[in-house]
Amino acid sequence: MNISVPDDLAVAVRQMKLPVSKICQDALRQAVSQSAQASQTVLVETIENQARWREMVAAEYPEDARNERAVGALSELAGYIRSLSADDPWLLRMHAIVDGEIANIGGGDRWREAMDKYGFHWQPAPADGWHMLVTALEEDRETALKDDGDS
Repeated sequence: MNISVPDDLAVAVRQMKLPVSKICQDALRQAVSQSAQASQTVLVETIENQARWREMVAAEYPEDARNERAVGALSELAGYIRSLSADDPWLLRMHAIVDGEIANIGGGDRWREAMDKYGFHWQPAPADGWHMLVTALEEDRETALKDDGDS
């Protein structure tokens, strides 16, 4: 990786004998962490919104215990994702899939299907469910890229 800086800045850095590599690494780590944390927050809010929707459905259909079960599973998943460190490989993978634009999350059929069924039709352990959701995002991304290529 190379970085470019204006000539006057390069001169000032050399004169001050600043540790450029360490400064750049620290700044890049901080940028990655902040970006991942922002994605993580939006993702958790998306899952919590799904749980709130399931709560409304559960109130409408109290005889169907699957809705309450889904609320619990989605809440547990949101808590699991909230607990991930910013350098979690699956969180970074998710961030890369949506090209850093977390607003792109959830637009595909596989993601929507996985969210609709989460805890309702199947109730995986939170880590497994998280991996399934990231995989659903990947599949949606591949489908979108293929569809764009066919146009």
